[in-house]
Amino acid sequence: MNPLTHINGFCQWVMVNRLAFCYVVPAHQRTFFPESAWGERVNPPDISHILLEYVFADPGCEKENPFLDGSDSVVRQTKATERRSMAQTRNPAKKGIIPWPELIPGTLIRRYKRFLADVRLENGETVTAHCPNSGSMKACCQPGRPVYLSFHDNPKRKLRYTWELIHMPGSLVGVNTQVPNRLTAHAIASGDVAELSGYATVRREVRAGSHSRIDIRLDSPDRRPCYVEVKNCTLVTDGVATFPDAVTLRGQKHLMELQQLVASGCRCAMFFLIQRMDAHRFAPADHIDPEYGRKLRQAARHGVEIIVYDVSIDLSTIRLNHRVPYALELHKE
Repeated sequence: MNPLTHINGFCQWVMVNRLAFCYVVPAHQRTFFPESAWGERVNPPDISHILLEYVFADPGCEKENPFLDGSDSVVRQTKATERRSMAQTRNPAKKGIIPWPELIPGTLIRRYKRFLADVRLENGETVTAHCPNSGSMKACCQPGRPVYLSFHDNPKRKLRYTWELIHMPGSLVGVNTQVPNRLTAHAIASGDVAELSGYATVRREVRAGSHSRIDIRLDSPDRRPCYVEVKNCTLVTDGVATFPDAVTLRGQKHLMELQQLVASGCRCAMFFLIQRMDAHRFAPADHIDPEYGRKLRQAARHGVEIIVYDVSIDLSTIRLNHRVPYALELHKE
C-alpha cells in the first residue's frame, strides 16, 4: 500500500545514490515557508544525509518519476520557498537567519526623491539605485558613507540596483524596509521570538477589517488569534532607538486598528525591529511625531503589547538578536 495515501503532506521526489525516493513534508511543517528578503532563486539543498520522516522506494511509481536528467539532486520542487524550508529544517542552527543577496560595495553620493540614491561603485562607475525606504532616514543616509547594493537583472525593473545597507560609525544599518516583515515572520516561525511562540500558523499580509491589512497573523486552535504589526526602526541617537523618523499617518492608523482588534477579543502586538546593532533602549519619537507617541501610549494602555528587538547583521546575513527594553514616556530629542 502506498503510505502517501495516509499522509496529509507535500510529496517530493528526490534522487539519492541514483535511486528514486519520495519524501513528505507534513502539512504542519509547511504552513509557513519563510521567503528570503529578496525572493531570489535558491539552489536546492543536498539532502542525501537527511533522516527523512517518510521514505520509500516504489517501483510502481516509475511512470511518475520526474527525473529526466539522472542527476543526484532534487530536480522538482513546486515552490522555491519549500526548498528554503527544507534547508532550514535540515540545519536548525540556521533557523531565523536570512542571507543577503550578493552585495556590491560603493559610496553614497546622495539620496533624493525618497526612492533614489546615487552611488559610486568601486570601479568608479556611478549608478542610481532604488532606495526601498520611504522614511526620512535620519542618521543613516549621509553622503560619503560606505553602502552596499544588490543587483537585479530583471528587464521589468527601471533600476537594476537596490540599496540594502549603509555602514554608519556605530553599526551596519539595514535600509530596506521590506526586510523587517520577512525577518520577523521568519523568526516567529522559527521559534526565535519567545513572546510570540506556540502558534501553529504564521501568515503575512492578513486582511483585518474591510480596508486594512496587518503584517502578520498567528493562529492556533486553542488560542485567540494574534495580530502583529512590524515597524522598521533605523533612527538611533546616543544609544536610543526611536520611531518614527518622519510623521506617519499610516502608522497612527495601524495603532487605532490594533486597539479595535484587541477590543474584539484578539491579541495584538506592535513589533519594532531595530535594523542596526548600536541601540540599548527604544522610545517613541515624540520630537518628530508627537501624535504617534500619544497613540502608541494609548494603545499600550488598551492592551496592545509592545515588543522591540534589534538584529545581528553583517555582510552575509541578518537575524533577530536580543529583545531591547523600551520606555514609552514622553521622549524629547
